[in-house]
Amino acid sequence: MDPCCGPTDISEERKHRPAGRQNPRAPSPFPRTRTIGMIPRPPMPFAPPPDRTAVLAELRAFVANWFRDGRDDGLLPDTPLVTSGIVDSAGVIEVVEFVERRFGARFEDADLSLANCNTLSALADLVVQRR
Repeated sequence: MDPCCGPTDISEERKHRPAGRQNPRAPSPFPRTRTIGMIPRPPMPFAPPPDRTAVLAELRAFVANWFRDGRDDGLLPDTPLVTSGIVDSAGVIEVVEFVERRFGARFEDADLSLANCNTLSALADLVVQRR
């Protein structure tokens, strides 16, 4: 072994390789996980599609907790969220991310319109359609 440059031949390099997986491209024996931020998360288990009433109740609770300090009074299914200032444009993204995580619904850019995101009722309908 050359002290300044490391091993001089391949066989000598293999002697000093740490234990563990020998081929870094070999499939891992652990189940595949999705990474959210820096914390790996296991895949979400499959759940049956929620009914509209359950979606509406969870959306109402989320909006009340995130945008109204937990107050759900006056937050009806047809209360305007965006046009009344309860939820701003960045808040719409928060709601969409919640829906995608919670219900597994996937939205296209065209789905994120004022007509679909302005009321809890319209959001619940969209979630039921996309699930």
